[in-house]
Amino acid sequence: YHTQVAAWLEANAGERLGEYASLIAGHHERAGDTAKAVGYLRRSGEESLQVSAYRDAIRAFERALVLLPADDEAGRTVLLVRLGTAHTSLDDYAPAVTHLEAALHLARKFDDVEAEVGALNALGHTRFLQGAFDAAVRYLEEGLARAREHHDQAGTALALSGLGTVAANEGNRQTAETYAGESLAIYRELGDRQGVAEVLHMLGLAAAFTGDYGRAEEHSTAALEIFREIGDRGGVARVLNSLGYALRHQGRLQAAVRYFEEALSISKELGRQTLFPIFDLAIIDASTGKTESAWKRWREALRETIAIGAAAPIPSALAVAAGWLAQAGQYERAAELVGLARDQALDAEPRNESRPALEILRQVLAAEELEAAMKRGRELDMDAVVAELLEESQRRGRCEA
Repeated sequence: YHTQVAAWLEANAGERLGEYASLIAGHHERAGDTAKAVGYLRRSGEESLQVSAYRDAIRAFERALVLLPADDEAGRTVLLVRLGTAHTSLDDYAPAVTHLEAALHLARKFDDVEAEVGALNALGHTRFLQGAFDAAVRYLEEGLARAREHHDQAGTALALSGLGTVAANEGNRQTAETYAGESLAIYRELGDRQGVAEVLHMLGLAAAFTGDYGRAEEHSTAALEIFREIGDRGGVARVLNSLGYALRHQGRLQAAVRYFEEALSISKELGRQTLFPIFDLAIIDASTGKTESAWKRWREALRETIAIGAAAPIPSALAVAAGWLAQAGQYERAAELVGLARDQALDAEPRNESRPALEILRQVLAAEELEAAMKRGRELDMDAVVAELLEESQRRGRCEA
């Protein structure tokens, strides 16, 4: 019976076969044909990844791993890479790293270069998102070398894009654009529109982090158009946030809010982290006099940052808080936070976000006072400062309520 149902679905699904891959897999599994079940589960997982249905992808890949014959190491390696990628897309970094490291071990053990490149690139991306930029670069550079050695164009383009993204976030625009140029050419030759969109987004970040917000808007708008056309909602959410960032820095706050709110809505639907649009909405709230809402959003985003183990946004959050404390007249403490944020910065963002605080502090503190306070800040323990600020802002919220 189940074999017949699976065969009927295969014969009649037509171009919508991918939509029924999970259902077909279930019938093949019940019929005892595990090889076909695994094949359709993998296809179902890939289809789910394409439309940002990350939890569906995880379920499909996990079931495929259970059914896969123990001696099929090549198939296991590929599934582990895809499973790790799905977890990374949900900002669930610990299991992602576990799966990807297991995949890398297997790929090297059986000399599967394509899988090795995939695991290295995915590990580089995951470690970047965790804020471990040096580790990310090591993985990506090794992935790039192995991909070039074996003429893996897709792997080469992905590694180049990853290295460019790290450079963009560090404020090294020229380096980012160099990587982007080569990656973009390969993706266009391959006809990979998702890859093209990712590189355009990276170019937008490189422009934004160096203050070229108009150019950032151009690149991000082009990326957004592609992501919408191909149905990559995760990509849409990320680019909307970047567009909001560029508009916020241009003073176009109403338009920025619309982008951030749409990014927030999509991220929640996908089960992804929402910290970036919330941070930016907090900054806009503060700039429009909504102090209580600003601190509430700030607490929410910072706690989410800590929960998922993403290190890079924390110094930026401290830089933002420094600006608010400076506006409230807490000059010495604001200066200490600026010093700490800039000292602990993993990317260019804390330097950008600390400028409002410094504009105030340079007007009210002598140069030597400012430098002394920033020096004290550099010697503080960041975890302790974060915990203290969270508690203080929580108390402030209760009092205002």
